Amino acid sequence: MAGGEAGARGLGQVSAEQVLAWDPDLIIATDPRFAAGARTDPVWSGLRAVRAGRVAVAPTVPDGWVDFPPSVNRLLGLLWLPVLLGARPAEGLAGRIAELHALLYHHRPDEAQLAPLLGAALPA
Repeated sequence: MAGGEAGARGLGQVSAEQVLAWDPDLIIATDPRFAAGARTDPVWSGLRAVRAGRVAVAPTVPDGWVDFPPSVNRLLGLLWLPVLLGARPAEGLAGRIAELHALLYHHRPDEAQLAPLLGAALPA
């Protein structure tokens, strides 16, 4: 886990200096404000991921898909992450998310509800 000790639980803490040293190809943000401001922030704008527009916002509806709380919501993340990482095509993702959401939460989100969620989750 980045920034954590082996066996540690929860979100790890890393410094800006460490992220700058890593210069990642992709950033998955949990805060949409970070993703929105990274391009103009003098600290983050030089990162490879930021310059390439590869800053994704992890979906949080109905709960976090990759972080908190640990629950069935992470199954939605298992559909999303392979698309984000380029291992699966984006076509059909919204339908798969809607189907799993309906199975887990007994509510099928429509296109209008999924569009803003997946838009920030799949950067260009």
